Amino acid sequence: MKAARTGRSPNGKRKSPVKPKSTTKLADFRPQRVNVNRGKSHGLAALDKSLRQDGYSAPMVAAADGEIFAGSKRLERVADVMPEAAPIVVRSDGTRPIIHVRTDIPTADDPRAKRLGAADNIIAAMDWNPDGELLAALAAEDAAVAALARQDDASPAALAEDAAGENGASESQLVPEQWLILIECKSEMEQARRLRWLEKEGIECRALIS
Repeated sequence: MKAARTGRSPNGKRKSPVKPKSTTKLADFRPQRVNVNRGKSHGLAALDKSLRQDGYSAPMVAAADGEIFAGSKRLERVADVMPEAAPIVVRSDGTRPIIHVRTDIPTADDPRAKRLGAADNIIAAMDWNPDGELLAALAAEDAAVAALARQDDASPAALAEDAAGENGASESQLVPEQWLILIECKSEMEQARRLRWLEKEGIECRALIS
């Protein structure tokens, strides 16, 4: 008779549970090959400082093949800050939320909790530097991306810069004396109404994302 089902060894003593050893390494994952966020040096520096000061907080998200598609910059920095740390990998189909419990932080009143709560949001904003060409391509093929870009301050500017620069042309190749005005609209309906009004006034204009 096998004793494994009862959790006891053949001599009757209860066996200690054996925890499976993880063989997953940081090197098993890689940053996103085509990342719409170019990042900013001061944003990456702030992320580096936060990791060193308060440890890891927000999880990265990877595809099944190991390519990170949310959190590439975190993977790049953590590989430098915590190169020997074995990652905790949660495999999921996306139908259940994943909660990271920091057992070393007793309450949300802890200074580290307060700093990390602010840092997660502030650093994300500091490091958001959209690539206009890639963003335009994504917005063209996905309406959800286009809707998000319309609600972000940096995205329309990146798209306008890409359109003016003709996919990275030098300043000497740009149309000379070209000045742009960005008007933020609360909805597509308001955007269409403003465009019609400007056209009636004889002002040449176009929507950045339609």
